[in-house]
Amino acid sequence: MEPVRDIVVPVDLAEPRDDAIRYAIDLSGRLGSRVHLVHVYQAPSFALPEGASLADAAYAARQAEAVEHAMAHLLARHRTQGARLSAHVVHGLPHAQIVWFAERVRASLIVMGTHARRGLDRVLLGSVAEKVLRRATVPVLVVPPGTARRVA
Repeated sequence: MEPVRDIVVPVDLAEPRDDAIRYAIDLSGRLGSRVHLVHVYQAPSFALPEGASLADAAYAARQAEAVEHAMAHLLARHRTQGARLSAHVVHGLPHAQIVWFAERVRASLIVMGTHARRGLDRVLLGSVAEKVLRRATVPVLVVPPGTARRVA
């Protein structure tokens, strides 16, 4: 088994949870790994009666700037823990881009959180974690809400 050098942690800025980030940072400290926080950004669009419409360029630019700012804030907040962290924003479908990014940085592991949705919510909303599990070429560790508090 190869050493775990790079860990990718997908970040959902819409529903921020730090459980997976804290878990990955703790793990990286024990293994001497780097942690890559990655947020997948989809171009904003609005549903209109005539069909979906992409946002205008000014709105999209403001949203992209807000995402970059949020990622910089997240990085600063967690960097105080002494971990080797980097933050990245990629564009596209979340599950596909998470797998692509992990391959791009040659990650040894993906550590991701879950919203722990059950039943109809999970069926209707889908599960990014499940899609990543099915497509990833490296191990995926799914951290349920509240787990990171018990790790340390």
